[in-house]
Amino acid sequence: MTKDVIALTERMPDAVSVLAGLLAGDADLRVETTGEGAVVQLCDAEGRPLV
Repeated sequence: MTKDVIALTERMPDAVSVLAGLLAGDADLRVETTGEGAVVQLCDAEGRPLV
């Protein structure tokens, strides 16, 4: 099942801050890139993309 998460902020957060926030939810998650680095994915321990 999918769901949307929306954060209202005063300023646009930088990519590193967004990834840090997503990774803070679970120590078993990891960040991977695809599309020659154009796409950043948050993946589970088996490498399945979640975000």
